[in-house]
Amino acid sequence: MTQADTKAIGKILSDFKRIKELDISNCNLTHLTAQDIADGLMRAKSLEIIKLANNPLIGKGLYSIIYNLAFSPKIKYIDCS
Repeated sequence: MTQADTKAIGKILSDFKRIKELDISNCNLTHLTAQDIADGLMRAKSLEIIKLANNPLIGKGLYSIIYNLAFSPKIKYIDCS
Protein backbone atom coordinates (compact mmCIF):
# COMPACT_ATOMS: atom_id res chain seq x y z
CA MET A 1 0.00 0.00 0.00
CA THR A 2 1.41 3.37 -0.96
CA GLN A 3 1.42 6.53 1.09
CA ALA A 4 -1.14 8.05 -1.31
CA ASP A 5 -3.44 5.10 -0.55
CA THR A 6 -3.13 5.51 3.19
CA LYS A 7 -3.57 9.29 2.99
CA ALA A 8 -6.83 8.62 1.14
CA ILE A 9 -7.94 6.13 3.82
CA GLY A 10 -7.11 8.65 6.54
CA LYS A 11 -9.13 11.32 4.73
CA ILE A 12 -12.09 8.98 4.27
CA LEU A 13 -12.03 8.11 7.98
CA SER A 14 -12.01 11.83 8.78
CA ASP A 15 -14.77 12.77 6.35
CA PHE A 16 -17.10 9.78 6.75
CA LYS A 17 -17.38 9.43 10.49
CA ARG A 18 -20.00 6.65 10.28
CA ILE A 19 -17.61 3.96 9.04
CA LYS A 20 -18.01 0.94 11.34
CA GLU A 21 -15.35 -1.45 10.06
CA LEU A 22 -11.86 -1.05 8.60
CA ASP A 23 -9.92 -4.03 7.28
CA ILE A 24 -6.34 -3.16 6.38
CA SER A 25 -4.97 -6.66 6.76
CA ASN A 26 -2.09 -7.75 4.53
CA CYS A 27 -1.20 -4.17 3.54
CA ASN A 28 2.48 -4.06 4.51
CA LEU A 29 2.08 -0.80 6.39
CA THR A 30 5.15 1.20 7.28
CA HIS A 31 5.58 3.81 10.00
CA LEU A 32 4.65 6.63 7.59
CA THR A 33 1.65 4.90 6.04
CA ALA A 34 0.39 3.78 9.46
CA GLN A 35 0.58 7.38 10.69
CA ASP A 36 -1.72 8.55 7.87
CA ILE A 37 -4.33 5.99 8.90
CA ALA A 38 -3.84 6.75 12.60
CA ASP A 39 -4.58 10.42 11.97
CA GLY A 40 -7.94 9.50 10.43
CA LEU A 41 -8.75 7.10 13.26
CA MET A 42 -8.93 9.99 15.72
CA ARG A 43 -12.03 11.21 13.89
CA ALA A 44 -13.68 7.83 13.19
CA LYS A 45 -16.16 8.02 16.06
CA SER A 46 -18.38 5.11 14.85
CA LEU A 47 -15.57 2.64 14.14
CA GLU A 48 -16.30 -0.68 15.85
CA ILE A 49 -13.94 -3.12 14.14
CA ILE A 50 -10.39 -2.73 12.87
CA LYS A 51 -8.39 -5.54 11.33
CA LEU A 52 -4.63 -5.15 11.02
CA ALA A 53 -3.72 -8.83 10.60
CA ASN A 54 -0.54 -9.78 8.77
CA ASN A 55 1.00 -6.32 8.82
CA PRO A 56 4.65 -6.17 9.87
CA LEU A 57 3.96 -3.15 12.08
CA ILE A 58 6.19 -2.62 15.05
CA GLY A 59 7.19 0.38 17.07
CA LYS A 60 5.85 3.83 16.21
CA GLY A 61 3.49 2.74 13.42
CA LEU A 62 1.61 0.27 15.56
CA TYR A 63 1.75 2.58 18.57
CA SER A 64 0.19 5.43 16.56
CA ILE A 65 -2.71 3.29 15.40
CA ILE A 66 -3.41 1.72 18.80
CA TYR A 67 -3.10 5.06 20.61
CA ASN A 68 -5.50 6.81 18.23
CA LEU A 69 -8.07 4.05 18.65
CA ALA A 70 -8.57 5.46 22.15
CA PHE A 71 -10.45 8.29 20.40
CA SER A 72 -12.90 5.75 18.91
CA PRO A 73 -15.30 5.20 21.81
CA LYS A 74 -17.31 2.45 20.08
CA ILE A 75 -14.39 0.13 19.26
CA LYS A 76 -15.33 -3.48 20.00
CA TYR A 77 -12.78 -5.59 18.15
CA ILE A 78 -9.15 -5.14 17.16
CA ASP A 79 -7.31 -7.87 15.21
CA CYS A 80 -3.54 -7.36 15.33
CA SER A 81 -2.64 -11.00 14.64
